[in-house]
Amino acid sequence: MSEKLDDRYEDLQNSHDLLPLREKPGMNPLQREKKNVEFRVYCRDTVNRSMILLGMVIERRAKERGNNLKDLLVKAKKDYSNCAVDPSTIFLLSS
Repeated sequence: MSEKLDDRYEDLQNSHDLLPLREKPGMNPLQREKKNVEFRVYCRDTVNRSMILLGMVIERRAKERGNNLKDLLVKAKKDYSNCAVDPSTIFLLSS
């Protein structure tokens, strides 16, 4: 009887290796991975009153450092300013 319990205990120990990282026993819930958030970059077309998709930027920061959204907008304007007539019309929408 005790041999069966020992075998079962070993099977349970080995099964923890198959769990995803955030579900392993003893793992702190604050250590979970943050999923990257994608923001689509658009510009306003005032003539046609429409939005034009220029591309995407990805938020990779795990925690807030200053103002992440403002920093992403600055990055988007820098990267996509050559695609828009007026860079001040560039804005972000989360997907």
